[in-house]
Amino acid sequence: MVNPSRPKRDICRVAAAAVSIMAALLAAAPARAAGFAGDDYSLGRQALAAARSGRCWEASSLASGITEPVAVKVAMWTCITRSDGAASFSEIARFVSENPDWPEQKQMRQRAEEAITVGTMADETVAWFGRFPPVSGTGRVRYVEALQAVGRDAEAAEVARKAWIESDIPPADERALLSGFGWALDSEAHRQRLDRLLWQGNIAAAERLLNEVDADTRALANARIGLRRLRISPYAAFDSVPARLQDDPGLRYEMVRWYRKQGPQSEARRLLANYPSNGGYAELWWTERAALARDARNQGSYDEAYALVRPHGLTNGSEYVDAEWLAGWLALRFLNDPRTAFGHFTSLYDNVRYPVSLARAGYWAGRAATVMGRGSTATEWYRKAAEHQSVFYGQLAQNQIEPGAGKPLPPDPQPGAAERQALADHELARAARLLAALGEQDSLRSFLIRLVEIKDTPGWRQAVASFAEGLSRGDLAVLVSRRAIRDGHLLVASGYPVVSVPRTFNGYQDSVEDALILAVIRQESGFDVGAVSSAGARGLMQLMPATARQVASKLNVSFSPSALTQDPEYNVNLGQSYLASLLGRFSGSYVLAVAGYNAGPARASRWLDEIGDPRVSVEEAVDWIEKIPLSETRNYVQRTMENLQVYRAILGGWVVPPALASDLVR
Repeated sequence: MVNPSRPKRDICRVAAAAVSIMAALLAAAPARAAGFAGDDYSLGRQALAAARSGRCWEASSLASGITEPVAVKVAMWTCITRSDGAASFSEIARFVSENPDWPEQKQMRQRAEEAITVGTMADETVAWFGRFPPVSGTGRVRYVEALQAVGRDAEAAEVARKAWIESDIPPADERALLSGFGWALDSEAHRQRLDRLLWQGNIAAAERLLNEVDADTRALANARIGLRRLRISPYAAFDSVPARLQDDPGLRYEMVRWYRKQGPQSEARRLLANYPSNGGYAELWWTERAALARDARNQGSYDEAYALVRPHGLTNGSEYVDAEWLAGWLALRFLNDPRTAFGHFTSLYDNVRYPVSLARAGYWAGRAATVMGRGSTATEWYRKAAEHQSVFYGQLAQNQIEPGAGKPLPPDPQPGAAERQALADHELARAARLLAALGEQDSLRSFLIRLVEIKDTPGWRQAVASFAEGLSRGDLAVLVSRRAIRDGHLLVASGYPVVSVPRTFNGYQDSVEDALILAVIRQESGFDVGAVSSAGARGLMQLMPATARQVASKLNVSFSPSALTQDPEYNVNLGQSYLASLLGRFSGSYVLAVAGYNAGPARASRWLDEIGDPRVSVEEAVDWIEKIPLSETRNYVQRTMENLQVYRAILGGWVVPPALASDLVR
């Protein structure tokens, strides 16, 4: 039973925080922590500046004068992770050994491996790798050298061979390994390394190895390299390879890839259909299978599409999720084979654990069972999917169970007094408070991510999210909440911040509901005011500068590139105006407008022509989203539409409305 008074208190709490988008939740930089000022602040800034510059001893000395004792460790951690090879092997090894819970462990171990020099004691190196196995090719080479130095030649040869075959090794270390252990690296070891490098597309390293293999293997490698670089046709490549190697999986893969990129894709599909083996690289093959299966489906060749997907050979990971789902979807929606589809969807459900995938598998298993005429089975699967009410397919499943009925959001978990105290006292939390006070935003992110991983209870996750909010990092509270949601712990208040939406500029913005604007912000930036994507999109609503300039011009507002990441209200005013223009362009369609916001309106218009109109029916709208050619946009539309439903619940009574289905066809 949901406590009827709890939602009201939560709504009041988030509403009170929603006074302005400039509120502390979205502050670009947190204020100094209470009690951390004056000499401590000055020493902290100096210590971390010295650490980033690689002056580790000076950094530690300065940090020792700070009232907070953890400052010395923070300074050394910064020197190890944020400077360029300044810390010695002994310093790093000691820190990692004494601080196993600190963030970026793998990176610190790699830095330790890079810091091993000829002056490092061999027995110390061997002891280190006995406790911490190498995480890099360089580490494996250093381990080989140390084993040899202490007289363990047989082990050194074994590790050398394994490193050569399995590891990416810098050119200098390649030469060292060949020079010192060439006797342990036979032609088969060279062939296996060359094959792996070619599969990975590491052509430069592969070419350095060509003289180490026999003529036939070299010819095969040159054919694969020529295809990868698009310098030779598949027919010419095939003819250049000795007959005994023409069935090589790597060669067939490159031929399929060449035809997919250069055309005709029908030839790529023919080659792949006649060569179903994955050659041990199912994840790489899946890229080709998925693209070619979608091409076959677009051409109306549904049997061919399913035949390309079915032998995917994957057993886990995101590629497995996509492959098993696609196989089921093709069988159900295009081959009218619900029994086969049901098998794919239930198998998927049994092999995933994240709510997004569980709901997706459960919803489609329910759809397949419905087509088979097994109503009770369908309801059972819809109920499994509907357990995950914050995600797209869970919300659709709830509508199948109780059309027109909403579902209350659960109350946020409440950490116990012991969990709150444990977090307050935790060394990483003290380090996070210090970093926040010093404005070290990138490092702070690493510490909060590590903190949320320390315990997997809902109360602990909520405590960490609230802790992030207390540091004026609402964006990191969202990040923490997303980690919790992934494990089935829904944190509503922290995971879905509510801020007042500005209505400053003249334009279309009054036509955009607040819930949609907040849903877009959550998906675009996670409420990080200063977010800048690799493509250059900026701020809360991730506006490209060129787009923002055009919108500002239409609104007769001056354009300021810096304001996109420094003035949240400016960013949201422009962003909502742009979103409103997309809604106008697409006659109010949320699906098309959201797709256009992510991929550009020109693409959305093209998909409207190529795929059809998603507003025909709910089923067609769901299929339309799944038919979007760009995986990023498919995911973006689903995540934004699910965010929209949660925000409507927060703003309107704490019940997730049964509106997703109607939103898909509006």
